[in-house]
Amino acid sequence: MKKIMMNFIRRIKQKIKELNFFELEIIRLENFDQHKAIIATRIYIILFTILLTILIIYSASQGQNRTITIQNPSEFNFKTLLKQYPNTLICPCQQITIPYELFLNIIIDYHPICSSIFVSNDWINLLYNYNISYYYPLDFRSSSLGQFQILSSLCSLSQQFLNEQIQDLLSDAFLSPVVLSLNLLDGQSQSRSSFIRTSASNTFLQSLELIRRTTYAETLQNALQTSISRIMFVDSNELIKSILFSAYFSNQNDTICSCDTQSTCSSSVSGFFDLLAYETDPTGDYTSSQSLLLKIPGFVVGCYPLESLFQSSLQCFFDLQCFNLIMNFFPHKNTINITYLNRNQTKYSIDTLVSTLVGNLFIEKWTINYSFSNYYNICAPLSCTYTFIQYGNIFYVITQILGFYGGLVIVLRFLIPQILLKFSRCAHINESVQNTQIRLMTRLSILYHSTVDKLKRLNLFKKFDTIHDDPYELQTSRIATRIYIILFSLIMCILMIYVFVNTRTQTFTILQPSKNTFEDLSMKYSSQVKCPCKQSFILYENFLSLSPEYHPVCSSLFISSAWLASLSDLNWPNQYFIVNDFRVTGRVIFKVLEILCSYAEIIIRNSWLNFKQSLYITEIVLSKSEMIEQIQRIFNQFQLDTIANFKQNLDMIRLYIMNTESTSMENSDDISNQLLNTTDSYINLHYSSINWGNCSCALNDDCISPIGFYEYPNSPFGYPANLLFNVPGFFSGCFAIRSVLQSSLECFYNEICLNTIQTTIRSNRSIVIVNLNQSQTRYLPNSSIELIFNELMLEKWGEEINYDGYYDQCAPISCIYTTTKHNAVSYMITFLMALFGGVSITLKILVSFIVRWIRNRSRPNLNTSNVREHNLLQLLNQLKKKLVEYNIFESEISWQKKQHRQKEIRITRIYFLLLVFNVIILIIFTSLSIQTNSITVDYPTQTIFNKLRLDSRISSTLECSCQQITIPYNSFVSIDIHFHQLCSSDFTDVNSNWTNVLYSYGIDDEHPYDDYRLFALPQFRTLFLLCNVVKTTVMNNLIRFYSKTLISKQIQSKDVIQYQTENAITRFRSTICKTFVLTLDLIREMGQGNGILASIQSNWYFQTLRKEDLAFLWAKPRSYGNEKNCSCATNSMCNSLAKIDNSSIPGFRIGCYIIDSLLQSTLECLYDINCINLLKSFYSFQDVFVSPLNSNLSFSNETVQNLVNRLLIEEWKFNISYDNYYRTCSPRSCRYSIEERADILYILIAIIGFYGGLTVALKIISPLFMNTGLYLFRHFRNRISPGHPPSS
Repeated sequence: MKKIMMNFIRRIKQKIKELNFFELEIIRLENFDQHKAIIATRIYIILFTILLTILIIYSASQGQNRTITIQNPSEFNFKTLLKQYPNTLICPCQQITIPYELFLNIIIDYHPICSSIFVSNDWINLLYNYNISYYYPLDFRSSSLGQFQILSSLCSLSQQFLNEQIQDLLSDAFLSPVVLSLNLLDGQSQSRSSFIRTSASNTFLQSLELIRRTTYAETLQNALQTSISRIMFVDSNELIKSILFSAYFSNQNDTICSCDTQSTCSSSVSGFFDLLAYETDPTGDYTSSQSLLLKIPGFVVGCYPLESLFQSSLQCFFDLQCFNLIMNFFPHKNTINITYLNRNQTKYSIDTLVSTLVGNLFIEKWTINYSFSNYYNICAPLSCTYTFIQYGNIFYVITQILGFYGGLVIVLRFLIPQILLKFSRCAHINESVQNTQIRLMTRLSILYHSTVDKLKRLNLFKKFDTIHDDPYELQTSRIATRIYIILFSLIMCILMIYVFVNTRTQTFTILQPSKNTFEDLSMKYSSQVKCPCKQSFILYENFLSLSPEYHPVCSSLFISSAWLASLSDLNWPNQYFIVNDFRVTGRVIFKVLEILCSYAEIIIRNSWLNFKQSLYITEIVLSKSEMIEQIQRIFNQFQLDTIANFKQNLDMIRLYIMNTESTSMENSDDISNQLLNTTDSYINLHYSSINWGNCSCALNDDCISPIGFYEYPNSPFGYPANLLFNVPGFFSGCFAIRSVLQSSLECFYNEICLNTIQTTIRSNRSIVIVNLNQSQTRYLPNSSIELIFNELMLEKWGEEINYDGYYDQCAPISCIYTTTKHNAVSYMITFLMALFGGVSITLKILVSFIVRWIRNRSRPNLNTSNVREHNLLQLLNQLKKKLVEYNIFESEISWQKKQHRQKEIRITRIYFLLLVFNVIILIIFTSLSIQTNSITVDYPTQTIFNKLRLDSRISSTLECSCQQITIPYNSFVSIDIHFHQLCSSDFTDVNSNWTNVLYSYGIDDEHPYDDYRLFALPQFRTLFLLCNVVKTTVMNNLIRFYSKTLISKQIQSKDVIQYQTENAITRFRSTICKTFVLTLDLIREMGQGNGILASIQSNWYFQTLRKEDLAFLWAKPRSYGNEKNCSCATNSMCNSLAKIDNSSIPGFRIGCYIIDSLLQSTLECLYDINCINLLKSFYSFQDVFVSPLNSNLSFSNETVQNLVNRLLIEEWKFNISYDNYYRTCSPRSCRYSIEERADILYILIAIIGFYGGLTVALKIISPLFMNTGLYLFRHFRNRISPGHPPSS
């Protein structure tokens, strides 16, 4: 056995030593012998092995982009694919607009106080006592009514605010062109709901803050006199009036705090007292805690019920013992079922201040539930497409090897023998020349002639039968060689030009790119770069900062407590000044300035907190320019929203203060026509309007008069007064805030003017103060404070965008970019080598056949029988003979041994069978293969875009990038709004005849409190203000809407734009209506809870039981209803039918507050000329014509509340121009990918490239196949006939 193995190994070694791949070259090439052929074979094997190994490694490392499409994917399929291909998976939604309510749900649990009896009408009615003002103001029986009314309102309104915001969210459509991942959907849902919560909270608190500060600035009179106390005063004309004293309290540190200087003053003691109000000092001294029966822990009483409530806690109402002690003071406690609060139902501690609860909108728990299954089912993707890079594809590697193999074999078989011969000749020349010097020109001449001679004698078609030295055949093969070289060179040049000019799309991936890498890629490949963020939801505060700079007055001593103290009336004891004396109103103006500055800071801080806590969603990294553009646009919108919201709230607050009694300035007075010696049991005071020159506060809130310094030579009570000098730019008027806004600070930029004021007011509290510096502000010295305040007292916003912070937060996982470029040199070489073999062999077969056929036809020594070859039958027979005898494996032995030749012919037939079989398989496979081609259309028109979009083959991959990615709504949307005809009628024109009618007669006469003549002018002024505020609100918000932009990086279809814009307009309309109404309700209910007096005393009135000078005045609630059983102390909506002298005025109602009664009224009287004439008759104006409203334009029986609910809008039209949208977008290009079957050219190139390597491979395989078949056949035959040796 060992000997057999040794013989086998010896034979193998011998075979390897004698292995020769260049037998044909021995015949075709001169001086190329057997020895050189064996050496060439060994070199060939080594080089071929090295190059083939390099090719295999290169092909295996080259990734191939493969795009797979799955039809009707299930949710499970989507999640599976998303895990595998998170960056390339795209599943276009069948329905791209998905209402939030179909997959999102928000559940809110509120603090138990908001569902308890303590915010019900039953509890409030239990607290109410008609003689409530008789109790000492620190007594729970006096203070609790307003506080619990406010608590009830805060609970209900906060829930309304949240519910409206949530409803807006749920009714909104979530736009999802493609299916989002679970994490992205969760992030967007969380982000959106978090924004709604923060936005609602900030909006609510901001409105509350404005109400609180306005109440303090105007020093509005509250009924229970905890901010201002009134006493009766008899002037020199024996006219009974009232004078005011600011209330003051003692806190826990026994520090005295005056409501004139601080709205948050409160008493450290609150509970039940054995003390009545008339037994105390009537000048507002609430520092005494004598006669305290029971102290209520956590409860506070201060200037206003709202301020008191904010500083209080509900701890007593969580304690059964404490609660029972409270209930012992209420005789009607058994009429309702009352239980105390359960501390286990809240996450807050029992001593948590109410201000904290309000700040959180009483929210205990905020739960967000969303259903990805519902979202996915509504999205309903028809297909999912994903792309991946496939490495080491065996079929691709084999194809590349076979394509490269043919060319490589031909090149090596051609080059190696030539190189060996060249070296052999060089060695021979070196030995023979023996240092003989040859001139350069001679060598060049020799080289030239030898080259030409070789080219002439070059024969690539030399056959073994040429050993018979047939000159004609030799000439034929040389002609074929020359034609072959020309055609081959021409084809290869064409292919070289084709592969050089042609481009291809390649996709590259870079993992965890740095910012510099990303910027380089963005600069080179622009929109083709996509870098998915690891963190797609980024808080704005991580990359955006705000450092606002305010007007210098806001940081000056002019709004300091020291300056206000230097203006206090305590500096001039026992001296009274008229209202437009600087020593009275100067302090008010600077107090308002401090409030304006602090409120501006609050509104900016709250808006900024709201904004920076929202999430910026960035699925992919934006370039620095794109990111800054988007953020700057978003921030600009934030600025506009902040200012517009503020202006809207400021206009709304005018409705609050217009019909209230302001005590910081004078807009009305309380007088009585009764005398002190009257026999009446009590004295009532009634409303009287105030005039500032020729301007009446009954008609105009903006009446003003210059402020100056006066001297009072004869009276300490302020009359008469002589003007010393006016303070430039300072005015007093009906209301403090309106007066300040019309004033300017020009005097306080002027050192001389300021020194004059300081000299005049010098006292032991005076401070050294310097004038304002003009260089520190962008405003002029004489700019009105309203102009500055409308800009939120800002000099600049000071925003700063940090791109590095944005990029670090985004932290892209990878960057994927696609580039279309000319083929690389390596690819061109591979491509040409792949085609080299196929082209060479194909040309050899065709050229040899055609040239030989042409030459044989014209051969001169043909016998006569060959003339008849023109006969078709003979031609076919000859062709058949050639096919039968065709041999591509011929060698020198073939012509010496017929048996060997027959064997080669059989191998040739096997070769052709295998070749045809493989080519057919290649054709079928290539024909069925799908190619993804990327196509770009530059600057497409709208028609071309629509055509592409409607093509179902490409719509899912169509991307058309806008030149301008931010498209303002005003560029393609127009909205036309028509308001109710009331707002353009005489009834809401302050300069109309109708206003003159209502004002001219009886406005200051004493009427019964339920006489409509007291209500008529204020109600119509309120209608006028409502129209103006509504128009301003709508127009401001419309400007804000127009300034908003539609982010459209890719152009959208007309249907999508129409839906998105209509949805945005619907949300815009709904939002401004609901926000307006809720803000109005908040203002009204806070006024009711604070017990603010109406200027015409329609809700509370003052009377005194003591008919003496400086007697205490008591506030008593009004009652309305058919039986006067509805008290304004507990319900601001109490109302009665409007009457004048027992004559009813159809539609109009009177009640506690002007605006509350007006909202419950209808305007039916204004549609009826007879009703209008009836009203005029009570004012003795029969000759004034006023046009009634047109019943064809609006409904007469609709309440004013319903009109306000829709912002007095009768018609709302809008137009969306898709043409303008497309022009604004102006896409640079449209790119799409289309999957197509391979075309004829691709199939032909593939076959030619595959053919070269296949023929060479089959030439090796076919003999092996033949020999293996013969061996198996003989082995099988020997097993059947063992006794008969096989024949040779």
